[in-house]
Amino acid sequence: MCCKTTIRQRIEESGEFNSYWQIRKPFISERNRRIRVQWCQDRLHWTIEQWRKFLWTDESPFVLRYNRKKRVWRLHNERYKPFAMKGTVKHDDKIMVWGCFAAHGVGNLYLVDGIMESEQYKTILRTQFKPFAQRLFGGRDYTFQQDNEKFQMPITG
Repeated sequence: MCCKTTIRQRIEESGEFNSYWQIRKPFISERNRRIRVQWCQDRLHWTIEQWRKFLWTDESPFVLRYNRKKRVWRLHNERYKPFAMKGTVKHDDKIMVWGCFAAHGVGNLYLVDGIMESEQYKTILRTQFKPFAQRLFGGRDYTFQQDNEKFQMPITG
């Protein structure tokens, strides 16, 4: 019978595997992966000028407690294999912030009060998004990109 230490040493000696910290990434369903890949393929040959007309917004959680890392044995190119990742869940203690950015600037982070509902979102768009968009784009056209393509809409300043 071999102990864990002996097995670990033999794996290291092989030179094929190294020990890495397991990465944490949000779970993405196969359906959402396909949608994301299609979105990227549709824009694969866009110019820098086309990308400069986008104003991106999203909400993001910040977890308020420490989550211990875990080491995994893997090949160098296996970083994103499911066994080498630790899925994250959305029920840790956290705060939610909203923000926006474009190729030529970033807006303020806005602390979301609880779960964002339509009235709070409208307030954020009015008090945070519109002034930032006006500052960046003035009267020029831009595309407001929220989360995914179904919310994409060109806007004239």
